[in-house]
Formats: sequence, C-alpha cells, structure tokens
Amino acid sequence: MLLGAFDATIPLVGSSRYGFNSLKAGLLFIPLGGADFILGPIFGWCVDRWGTRPISTIGFAWLVPALVLLRLPFEHAISDHLSMGHEIALYASLLAVNGIGLAVINSASIVEAGNIMEKYWKANTDLFNQAPYAQLYGINFCIWSGGLTVGPLVAGPLRGSIGYGNMNAVLGGLCGVTAALATLFIGRERKRDREMAG
Repeated sequence: MLLGAFDATIPLVGSSRYGFNSLKAGLLFIPLGGADFILGPIFGWCVDRWGTRPISTIGFAWLVPALVLLRLPFEHAISDHLSMGHEIALYASLLAVNGIGLAVINSASIVEAGNIMEKYWKANTDLFNQAPYAQLYGINFCIWSGGLTVGPLVAGPLRGSIGYGNMNAVLGGLCGVTAALATLFIGRERKRDREMAG
C-alpha cells in the first residue's frame, strides 16, 4: 500500500511543486528504490540473525517518523530560506529515508510468510505432497497487487482533501499501528505449536 501511495503521489509532487517533466519525476524514485536495492541484503541478514518480529517492528516504527518528515519540504514557500535545489535535495533525501524503512519490512515479510506456510504444511501434510511454496508466492503477489491498487485509491483522495504532508502523517499512523501488531503477533509460537514441536 505504501508503494502504491508513493507511486501515485511522487510524480504529482514533482510536477506540481517542482515543475518536473516525466523523466525528472521518475528520477525521484531512485532514492526510494535504491535504498531497497543496496540495503535489502543487509536487512535480510538481520532477519536471519534476529528473526522477523524485531526487524518488522523496527521497520514499521522507522517509517512513522520517516513518513511524517516528508511534510518538511512543503511547510514553507519555495521563496523562503530554502532554495528550490535545497528543497528538492531534502525531498529526495527523505524519500531515501523512507526507502530504508521499506527495505526493512520487505526483508521480513516474505520470511514470515514462509515460516507460517511451513507450520501450516507440517500440520497438514496429508493435504500436500510438498511444501506449497507456489501457493505462498501466488497469494503473496495477490496481496502485493492489492496493496498497489488500494494505495493510490487511499493516497489520492487524502492528498486532495488534507494535503500531501497530512496524507503522509496518516500513512505514518498506519505504520505505527502495524508496528504494534508486528510486536504482538509476528514470529510468535502458539502454545499448541510448542507442544507439537516438543
């Protein structure tokens, strides 16, 4: 959903705020995706080392201030103390900070889904000849596509009604709730699971 929101709003910000053409607006995605490209393997190692719960919680908690900070370039007129170039650099830097958070949660999500699938398969071996990884990836891509669909549908009207900064604050609040849910539910073994393993 976050990626869908970014996809829908970043080009509009680039065009309306900075007068960017499609190429320049597209370049704003480099700091966002570059963080995932560079740091994704590192956060994957962190998930392998410390598990999905702490990494997921850290990732979603990181995104709360990162999303709220996206309002900084828009709190003043461009003619104020920040020049246009400085404001664009600030916006691109904040997109990179958000990209770090996205890299963290992306690293943990597929591992947690795989862990749940393994537990389900072990509890229902009579249903499958082998672990149902194909179904896992199929469902994962359905959910991913659903988020890419819902993100613009939520972000577009929010940006139009309450502004870009407030839209990101709402998304930050959603990440805060998700961080709490991650702490409570991700990576936890139920008592029944422990008894089956023991």
